[in-house]
Amino acid sequence: MNAASSLTGRLLRLCLGLAAVMIGAAALAAPAATADSPTRISAEDIRGRIEALQTRTDVIAADKQLALESLQLALVRLQSADAARKQASEFAESLKLAPERIAQLQARLAEPHEPHAENAQTAPLDIDPAEAQLRMAALQIRLVSLRAQRRELDELLRAMSTRRIDARSELADLRSQLERGPDSLPLEPSQLLIDSSQIKDDAVRQDLSARIERNEQEILSLPTREAIATAQLTMLGREVDRTQTEISSLGRRMDAREQADVHDKLDRARQVVIELEGKAEPLQAMARENESLRQAMFGIANELRKLWSTKDRLYAQLEAVAGLRKNAEQILAFGRIGEEYGRLLRDVGKKLPTETGLDRRIEQRQSSIVDVRVERFRSEQKLATAATGPAAVDQLLDQVADAGAADARTFAQSLLKDRRDALQDLNLIQGKQVEALAELNQLETELRERTLQLRLMLDQRLLWLPSALPVNHDWGRQIADGLAKIFGQENRTAMYSAVRTSWNARPWWYLAAGSVVLILFGLRKRLLARLEHLAKAVGTRSDRFALTLHALLVTVLLALPMPLALVVPAQLLTDPANPGSLSVAVGSGLFNGGIVLFVLGLFRNMCRHCGLFSSHFLWRRGAVRRLGFALWRLSLVLVPAVWLGSVALASVDPMLGDGIGRLGLLMSSLALAVFAYQVFRPHGGAMMEILERHGLLWRTRFVWFGVLVMTPLVLAGVALAGYTVSAVELQGRLISSALGILFILIAFEIALRGVLVAGRRAAYRQSELRHARQREFERAGAAADSAGEGSPVVHEEPEIDVVTVSQQTRGILRATALVLVAMLLWKIWSGLIPAFGIFNDVVLWSSVATTPAGQVVTAVTLGNLLLGVILLGLTVIAARNLPGFLEVVVLHRFDIDSGSRYAYTTITRYLILAVGLVFVFSHIGADWSKLQWIVAALGVGLGFGLQEIVANFVSGIIILFERPVRVGDLITIDDTVGTVSRIQIRAITITDADNFEVLVPNKAFITRSVKNWSLTSSVTRLVVKVGIGYGSDVALAQKTMLDVARANEHVLESPAPVVLFLGFGDSSLDLELRVFVGRIEQRMSTLHDLHVAVLDAFDKAGIEIPFPRRDVHVQGAVGIGPLQQGHAEASQSPQDPPPTTR
Repeated sequence: MNAASSLTGRLLRLCLGLAAVMIGAAALAAPAATADSPTRISAEDIRGRIEALQTRTDVIAADKQLALESLQLALVRLQSADAARKQASEFAESLKLAPERIAQLQARLAEPHEPHAENAQTAPLDIDPAEAQLRMAALQIRLVSLRAQRRELDELLRAMSTRRIDARSELADLRSQLERGPDSLPLEPSQLLIDSSQIKDDAVRQDLSARIERNEQEILSLPTREAIATAQLTMLGREVDRTQTEISSLGRRMDAREQADVHDKLDRARQVVIELEGKAEPLQAMARENESLRQAMFGIANELRKLWSTKDRLYAQLEAVAGLRKNAEQILAFGRIGEEYGRLLRDVGKKLPTETGLDRRIEQRQSSIVDVRVERFRSEQKLATAATGPAAVDQLLDQVADAGAADARTFAQSLLKDRRDALQDLNLIQGKQVEALAELNQLETELRERTLQLRLMLDQRLLWLPSALPVNHDWGRQIADGLAKIFGQENRTAMYSAVRTSWNARPWWYLAAGSVVLILFGLRKRLLARLEHLAKAVGTRSDRFALTLHALLVTVLLALPMPLALVVPAQLLTDPANPGSLSVAVGSGLFNGGIVLFVLGLFRNMCRHCGLFSSHFLWRRGAVRRLGFALWRLSLVLVPAVWLGSVALASVDPMLGDGIGRLGLLMSSLALAVFAYQVFRPHGGAMMEILERHGLLWRTRFVWFGVLVMTPLVLAGVALAGYTVSAVELQGRLISSALGILFILIAFEIALRGVLVAGRRAAYRQSELRHARQREFERAGAAADSAGEGSPVVHEEPEIDVVTVSQQTRGILRATALVLVAMLLWKIWSGLIPAFGIFNDVVLWSSVATTPAGQVVTAVTLGNLLLGVILLGLTVIAARNLPGFLEVVVLHRFDIDSGSRYAYTTITRYLILAVGLVFVFSHIGADWSKLQWIVAALGVGLGFGLQEIVANFVSGIIILFERPVRVGDLITIDDTVGTVSRIQIRAITITDADNFEVLVPNKAFITRSVKNWSLTSSVTRLVVKVGIGYGSDVALAQKTMLDVARANEHVLESPAPVVLFLGFGDSSLDLELRVFVGRIEQRMSTLHDLHVAVLDAFDKAGIEIPFPRRDVHVQGAVGIGPLQQGHAEASQSPQDPPPTTR
């Protein structure tokens, strides 16, 4: 480090010397100050002219306005000229003072950079701890200030690096403006306009001349100022290092002092334990507890001392990442860069810490912080109850047998005080531990963010940089040398050593893994037979979704043996002591080859004649068979190619990457191109028979077929041209995308298979229910025909069939698959292609959101708008298809009637729309604080204009939630009696007994009285009123009616039928039969049967049902003639009582 620092100092001193030479040249080249022209007008003179002109009334208004504008512009240009002259003088002054400043910096740079206090890190603290805390705070404040100054100087140097070109461009533009002539005047101008125009032109010339002088002085002084700023930046870096060293040294000494104090207190606690040997057990227990508290403090103090090393390491890594970023920016500033600079940038990326390790350490440290906080909370609880008063002493002495001893109270008081002091000290040191761990986590999080930013910048640019020379006549020799190096004696010896070390470390694990491989090979025939057995049950009445999941598990087991046979040797070649060795690279190649072989084998086993593709997904067997052959041929080339590429990538030898690495990429690219041709060619391709005809993919098959075939070939050409790393990166992402899409396609087919099975089972169940309803309908119809009524009304029942499943379920599953594919592609490619981020740079408008911390302005970009449109489309698709999907997959499994299913699906649709709209509005910056006013205004407008429609809509929602009526209920509303057949958002459809459909608005069901005959129970009461003649046997009549009721099959036994004697009528004794029936449609037929049966039973029992009698009295009649009297007497029955006279 000292050698590097001295080299840097020599370079800076050389730059400062060159700057001193340039100062002399600048002094000779600096133009002499231009003498003030005697006709030059001042700013004060112009202000006076403006004031005088504003008060004049003897000039034309138009001329006055033009003259005022010219004078005001002249005033502005003169002020600009004064500012430019001031800056030019400052630049000139900086050139004059530069020699002295350079001499000072050279002297300071010549001093040795040896941070003091490095030897004092372990020395004892020789100042008071309070003073040390103040010193630590002052050093930390100074460190923050120095880092801020260093950032400002760094930004200034960046601006200077680009200012030279900009300043020269501005200088050329200013000289061009100065050479132009003055602005033209209107025809026949007045003297006022001529004078004001001359003043303006003179001011413009002064401004341009001053700015030219300023830019010239700036250009001349720029190298000197840049050299001085660079030296100052170096000095600030030294000051930062020195201050950081002082902080670390002081912190270590403070912790050493604290550790020594803690150790002394621990020794005293141990001494107390020794002194109390033989004393009462409660006193010894408290002494041991005090010792354990001090021991815990000592452990924390040791850890705090170790944390300083971690903190120094993190600060050093932060400085290293900042230096790497600066180096990367300098390399990228070169413009057109070639293979050598690409290697330099890749070396920068290799020096960065891994994000996985940073995340793991942050997570572990966060867990430690939580644990320490819990322990501190416990110690605080103990401290709150740690009393030292007489009551606490007496309580402790109560547990001591010889409490009356002279020294017992003294020991108890001392132990209680020591315990309270230990808890206080423990609480304080635990707080320091939490702060130290939190500070380390903050530093590590900052390191992670800087690393991610730099890696993202490198990844976005390294893709377009060459990593090797183009292929030439030496490529064959590089391949031969690479293969000889892999299979050479030296590497074989290293591989044998790594295998022996790994085997000795975990022999049982490798034995178990090898046994699993052998068992899977032995079970292969049984697994194939099981796969064929599962395929036979598909499509039958016993078909279940579990068959597909079972077949998937069997397919995975069939694909495992060969990949495991490669992965086990790969684990044996793992050597933690030499992670960059060639033997480890060979093991990495075997592991990656095993992964590729497993994926290809999994898909190839799915292509068997009884596999998932043909038997479960119902793909065409010929296409599946050709796809399986293509996958088998692809695995023969792709697995060795992946092995070669992985070995080259894992090794640190660039010769392997240029030789066998490029060969592996070429092999894999050609194999993928051939595979794409065999599988996706428009005529005869394996996948062409699976695609839906006349779909988008089918119509564009020639386009994407060419893209799929040419992309691997283009990548092969790119690799041959020297962009091997870029080609490997692109090919890896392409393969990951293809495999991800294929897995999503299989998941889509599995989900669709599950839904189809569920729909088929629901269709079977619905068919059985439909047949049962049909039989019941036929019985009810026969009863209704015998009663003289119309046929009973059968309400609509939502049907679930294969068509519904195919439309709605495919829609929601296809939308889900597209979303997953889009997310997958975005995850894979977004960090690679910077163009994807352009949408977030286009700001459309700003949104002000109110938060607890205040109002926050958020920019709404084009990316937010596009995401909102996508969310809106997904919401519409989900609202249209998800309710049907819910009904097919979930609701059919429960015993739920049609009305409940309709309510659930409708409410689900509304919820999807509401939630989707909330997310859409939130992405475009419309929060609820703004939407509530729009909703309120719409509410007022709708309340006046669409009152009835809104009322019906809200009533429909209330009906869906409260469910006062359901599909199939028999209801009475106003004069309408019928069965509910449909519940819609605006009205409810009722089918009456005449088979007419009546639409009743939903509002009527909320505001009017509705009689629901079957809301809670379908049991209803029937009343049969009968009058018997005076003198009839009432008890016999009651018994007869009860027998009739009990004999009817539709009359329920509970509640039991009852006959009541209601009263004495004009001509009869009034009886009433009350019975209950179980179903609504049985009312009319049961009432008919009861009437017929009662009449027949009364006839048999001799019980008379009298006719109603009327007595007619004629007022004012003197007498009745013989004819009328005889007629009247003849009309009286012998059984009737004599007429009464009133």
